[in-house]
Amino acid sequence: MKSAHPLRQVAGGSICVALIYAPLALGSIPPRMLVGLEVLLALATLCWAMDALLHKTLPRIPPLLGVCCGWLLLQGWGMAWNAHSSYTEMRTLLPIASPLPNAPGAIERVIAVHTMLSLTAVLAALIVVTDLAQEPVWRTRLLWAMAWTGACFSGFGLAQKAGLVHFVSAQMNRYEGDYFSTYNYHANAGAFLNLALPAIASLLFVALAEKHALARRLLLGGIFGCCLIAALVNTSRGAQAITIVMLIGLGGWGGLRLARGEGRRSRRARMALAGGCFACLVGGGLLVPHLGRVVQKWEQLPQVLTGDSGRMQVWPIAASMARQSGPFGQGPGAFKLLLPRSPLLTNAFYSRWIIQMPIPGGPTSMWSQAHEDYLQTLIEFGWLGSLAAGTILFGGIACVWRAVLRDRVHSSMLVYVGVLAALLAVALHATFDFPLQLVSLQLYVAVFLGIAWATLSPMHPVGPTSPELPTIDST
Repeated sequence: MKSAHPLRQVAGGSICVALIYAPLALGSIPPRMLVGLEVLLALATLCWAMDALLHKTLPRIPPLLGVCCGWLLLQGWGMAWNAHSSYTEMRTLLPIASPLPNAPGAIERVIAVHTMLSLTAVLAALIVVTDLAQEPVWRTRLLWAMAWTGACFSGFGLAQKAGLVHFVSAQMNRYEGDYFSTYNYHANAGAFLNLALPAIASLLFVALAEKHALARRLLLGGIFGCCLIAALVNTSRGAQAITIVMLIGLGGWGGLRLARGEGRRSRRARMALAGGCFACLVGGGLLVPHLGRVVQKWEQLPQVLTGDSGRMQVWPIAASMARQSGPFGQGPGAFKLLLPRSPLLTNAFYSRWIIQMPIPGGPTSMWSQAHEDYLQTLIEFGWLGSLAAGTILFGGIACVWRAVLRDRVHSSMLVYVGVLAALLAVALHATFDFPLQLVSLQLYVAVFLGIAWATLSPMHPVGPTSPELPTIDST
């Protein structure tokens, strides 16, 4: 039967394509790749808006989410419009005539505009997903898009580690850290894997609860094992620690659910879980020869914790900037301009950090980030913008936590557990890296947040009503 909302189908399909494209296109970091992602998200938003106009329906968006997204867009674009300087070819800031000279404005116009274009695309995707995710079929499709992308990403990264492919690694900048798969910086790759793993886990939990899903269980178990091995082979210590904590949490929760179950279905679930664990152990054993770099990184941890690291030295600089940011901040993308000009830079910092002058419209560099997303948001958007951004992130976490507690029997709770794990993982990772500064990772977080905020809708189903997500035996 044909859908009565073809434009809505195109909008959702465009979001799914964007989820596949975003990490695989070199992390959407090169400008040409980023433009492609922004076009996909613009297409999704346009089709979704046209569908609403044609059918004269109001968007099913929680008012608080709409207000916070609207404020971020209003503040960010207002700061970009009222910018006080422009970047010259000599990499210097040239003062320009601002429309409102005494009002807050961005430090540099072009960088602020580029940053806001990406942020607008991501916030629009968040709104679209929040509406779509109120339908179980779209929740499932979005999760499958993330799961398949995680499998492709992991398989390609493992092939790199085995020395089987080199055509992408030849494009990597060796000064950006250890690359993995399509990301130049291994911590960004680890952050992506920690977003893909919960999506796969959600689908796997649902498959374990179904009566006739052996093939799906085996497929998802293999995908989960592949992503897990990739996360453990990748050399980001912080991402690996988060992966382990997340696995303990998801595994403990899943184990309790299985332990409470009885009968044949519970036995099948236990056998599938045991088979998945065995496959992970076998795969991990095959990759032991390639784990030397991982062990070496962990051996360096005591030295890093004593303060002998670039992060420990950039955080006081970023904290000083944040204290001076005021209610509106320095403008979108301002940190990369402020860091090279900070009077707090020392010889010790130069020995640990590569100072780079930013190029408007250029690719994101790890050396232009604060490695602490909350401080960087305060610097660029001030405490008003940070309040709106924090409400979107932590409000979504609160919404999905509420949904997990409420839907104790409904199988959509399996999805919500994965969403909660993903959002908690990225919120923790943002305290010592910059996953929320990359558009490809922002998109994944936006999709999880859209599913989380959708639980507030009065039209959101309560109870075992979805044919895609069956009820679990919990007797």
